[in-house]
This record gives sequence, structure tokens and C-alpha cells, in this order.
Amino acid sequence: MEPEPLSNSHSGGYSFPIPETRARKAAHSRPVSEGSVSIDPLTRIFWALLIFSLPFNDIRFPKTAKSFGQPSSYLAIVLWVFVLFRILQRKESLRFLKSKAFLFMFLFWVVAGISISLSSQAPPSPWIESSVWLKSIKQFAQLSVGLSIAFLTAFFVRSWRDFRFAMALYFAGWIGSVFAQALDFAAYFAGRGLLQEANDFIHYTRLWQFLGRSPRLRLSSQEASFAADYLLCLIPFFVLGAYYWKSRAWNVINSSVSVLVLFATMSFGGLAVFLGEAALMAMVLGRRAVGLLALAGGAPLVLALAISPVYASFVWNRAVGVFDYGIETSDFSVRQRGAAAESAWTTFEGHPWLGVGIGNASFYIMGDMPTWAAAQPDLRRVMLGPDQDADPLFNEFLRVLSETGLVGTGLFVAMLATMVWGTFKAYRRTPEPWKKSVYAAILVALLGQIAHYTSMSEFSFRYWFFIWGLAICTVRLAGQADPCAPRPSTMWRKELARTITPTGIPALPTP
Repeated sequence: MEPEPLSNSHSGGYSFPIPETRARKAAHSRPVSEGSVSIDPLTRIFWALLIFSLPFNDIRFPKTAKSFGQPSSYLAIVLWVFVLFRILQRKESLRFLKSKAFLFMFLFWVVAGISISLSSQAPPSPWIESSVWLKSIKQFAQLSVGLSIAFLTAFFVRSWRDFRFAMALYFAGWIGSVFAQALDFAAYFAGRGLLQEANDFIHYTRLWQFLGRSPRLRLSSQEASFAADYLLCLIPFFVLGAYYWKSRAWNVINSSVSVLVLFATMSFGGLAVFLGEAALMAMVLGRRAVGLLALAGGAPLVLALAISPVYASFVWNRAVGVFDYGIETSDFSVRQRGAAAESAWTTFEGHPWLGVGIGNASFYIMGDMPTWAAAQPDLRRVMLGPDQDADPLFNEFLRVLSETGLVGTGLFVAMLATMVWGTFKAYRRTPEPWKKSVYAAILVALLGQIAHYTSMSEFSFRYWFFIWGLAICTVRLAGQADPCAPRPSTMWRKELARTITPTGIPALPTP
């Protein structure tokens, strides 16, 4: 049988069959997604605003000091109205919900909702200034809005074009958070006035993170470690080139800036997790990881020279103190997290199956606090006297374990494991390098996020759920092409051209 001549501008008018590897067979066997979702301009504007608002944690009016919560909450509610209206009109197919991760997510949401009924068993706690039922309902509402963002991400991202749109707004949110930090600095160094009013609008608390004369960076959040958590979910997309339609210089610049900002937060847990992310990214990049490792190693030195001796001594003393003394270190943050972990575990042991109800773990701290922590006045004052919205546990896994028991924790872990495994399989199977960069970035951000759950416990971090949505929806896009994707390199074309005979027929492999 003669080979079929096909048009190919790089092979003298003929094409050639590319060997059907296992990766290509897997890519061809996967179903192609429905394509870009057709939405009206108004809905698209609200979707864009939602992604942009993910880093911002509050809206408030400084003169009245009235907080209205996160802007993403209101935007998610508005988008739900549009989405439900389209579903009721039978304009949308819900086939994208056929995912194990969505199943576990829904079941976890149901278990968390049922756990509200356990609020009636909470002990009286005079140190807690809020109602048990109100705290539980608020936490369930936070979880519901967060899971809605994961759902909406999977709903709106149906093609690589949608993915590029979503990531462009994710980048815009990063720029907006940097602008918020600039206002933070300007308000401090220039005094009060219009700058302070603008800063108060973005940062709903005047909780300044100072060390000597150098403020810790906190972007648009209320605490520096929260800013570090956000950056852990952002840096892999720059370093691994998930913005595949951007130039290498663009990715390098944003990688450098975001890594330097991460180190300037001086977050001990954030830096520890970043080292793990850097190791994973180095494995993906291979020989190209030299620049990343140099940046990761050089960033602290640069900041130490710029802020010295404050920054260097701060990070060094925290690391040495934890290594030498563990939870007996002089570092208050480490001692507080250790005490909260022991308290949450004791609460779980008393309520192993269904927990104590979402949002209710803080009401059990008084009875379950370890004796060594209760003997320290500074720990006792902070852990037994939080405000009505405070969450003193600092560990997402222990929080879920103590509040929803083994049933909720099993579903929560199964949901995360399904997202990780699905993204990893997509990374391994796809033959296109630009798709590999997307899946690798999502995977590293997701794993870094999960690792940081050991020192973070906030369902209010909305960008978490955006990453969850990306981990689910991009797997469906593996069989799709993107006209904006980078073309094969010239070296690849030359290598293939050498396999073409003068007649245009591919040469047989040498035995």
C-alpha cells in the first residue's frame, strides 16, 4: 500500500505518519469537551470580576468601619442566578459534573451541612463571643461559597480559550494585590488621609505586621502568612509556564517578582512549603531548573542585604528555635499552632465519627486545651478569647477531622486525592509540552496548597477553590487544541525532516 500524500509545507508537499505512541493513543481516546461556553457579555463581566476579586478579603467603608465581607461572595451569588436561569431554560448540559471529585465534593458539602445540627451539643464557653449556631452556619456559608467557585470554574472553563481568559483575570488579581500592598506602604509612610482611607477599604483590619521598621508584606490579606499562602497558589503558574501564550521573559519577570514577594512576607510555613514546591518544579524543569534554584536560593540573600539584619535574624531565629525546642520555642506562632493541634486532636478523640459540627471546634478549646498551653498566659489569652469570626486551629486537616469526624475527613481527603491523581494522569498522558506546563503548574499549586493546609485553616481563602476548579475542568480539555498554543520548535521540525526520503516517503526506522 502506497503512503497517502498530504499537504505539508515542511516536507516538500507531503506529510508523514507520526508514530502512534501510548500517550497519543490516550489523548485521542479521550472525549473532546463541549467547547467554549456561550455566555452573554454581562455574565462574562461578573465571571471576570469574580476571578479578579479572589485575593481580596473584604469590602468596608472606613468612616463607618462597617465590613461587608469578601466581594467574591456577592459575585458568586450573582453568577449562580445566571447559571440557574440557563439551566432551567435547558440551555446548559451538566455533563461536566460527571466527575469523582465533584461527587466527593458534593458529599462533603452534605456532611458539613448535616453537622450543623451537632451545635446543640457544644459546651458553654464564656470566652467565645458568638453563638454556636451562628458560628456553624457562617462557616457552612463560607464553605458553600468556596465550593461554588470550584463549580463555576468548571462551568465556565470549557475550552483552552476559556482557560486563557480565566488565567488572564487571575493574573490581573495578582497585579491588583500588588497595588494594594503599594497602598499599604504609602499609607504607612505618608501618614493618614486619602491613602489611609483607600488602604482601609482593602484591608479591613489595621493589623500591621511589623518587625522593627520593616513591615511584612501581606498583599490584600489581613496577615502576612495569608499572603504567603496566596503566592504558593500563584508562583507555579509563572515558573512552569502555564501562561503558555506569554513570552519566556514575561514568565521569568513575574516568577522573580512573586518569589521575592513571598520571601518578604517572612512566613515560616509559607517558605517551608515553597521549598517543597521548588523541588517539584525543579523535577519538572530538568536542566532548566538552574535559574529557578538560583532565584529560590538568592532571594533570601537579596532581601537580607536590603532589610538586614532584620529579615535574616528573624527567619534564622524562627528556624533554629523550632529545630532546637519544638513547641517549647519562644516563637509564639509555633507554640499557638502546636497547642491548637493538640486541642483539635483531643476534640476528635471525643467525637470520632461525625465530629462536633462545622465551625464549632473553637467552643471545645477550653476543655481540650493541653495543660502546657493552659499554663502560658499569652497562649490562654489568645486561644480562649478570639473574636466571633476567628479560627484558632491553624490546621485544615485537623479542623475537618474534629468538626466533621472520620466521615467528613474521608470525603475531604478522597476529593483532594482524586483531583491530584486526575491532574497527574493528564500530565503524564498529554504529548504536547504546553499542556504539560499547564497540568504541572496546577498539580504543583494543588500539592503546595494541600501541604500548607497543615498551618492554614480558612475556608475563606477563595483562590483555593479556583485551583480546585482548574484541577477538575482542565482534565476535560486534554483532547482539545488551542490556536494560541506554541508551535513545535524548529529543532523538532529539522529532526523530522531528516526522516523524509527524496520521494517524500518517510524513512523506515533503522533496525
